[in-house]
Amino acid sequence: MLLGAASITLVVNLTGGFRTAIFSLVVFFVIGGVLLWRTDLRKGIESVGNTVPNNL
Repeated sequence: MLLGAASITLVVNLTGGFRTAIFSLVVFFVIGGVLLWRTDLRKGIESVGNTVPNNL
């Protein structure tokens, strides 16, 4: 949360526009989506010792 607020503040101060700042926040969401997409849920569940649900 702090990283997003800091990036918006920095971009607004550098560019003077909020549109560019919002675009920088969208970049964080895209990076987070890619990281979640690449996550192997079965492996993560098994690595902590839990059983994998049938409807995963």
